Amino acid sequence: MYRSGRATMTEAPNSRVLHVVKCWHCKKEFELVGATWCGCGAHVERPSKVCPHCLQCACSHPDYGNEALWGSPPPFLKQHGFNKLFYLYL
Repeated sequence: MYRSGRATMTEAPNSRVLHVVKCWHCKKEFELVGATWCGCGAHVERPSKVCPHCLQCACSHPDYGNEALWGSPPPFLKQHGFNKLFYLYL
């Protein structure tokens, strides 16, 4: 297990790396890569993932549009469509 800021990366039994994050709405943890992309693409530059517990995404976070709060994702997340990562998911 590897904890980096707000996220935890672990290796699943099938050798798949998991990136576990905490939802800012309901505060429950979920696996980022396996979550569904939201439908906010028409309203925001970068859609986010939907929390499977509360069905909310991070796009409505007050700081979501602040480019300074985005960073480079770990290499395995780039393979799953993440070009940048919001600070809550780093």
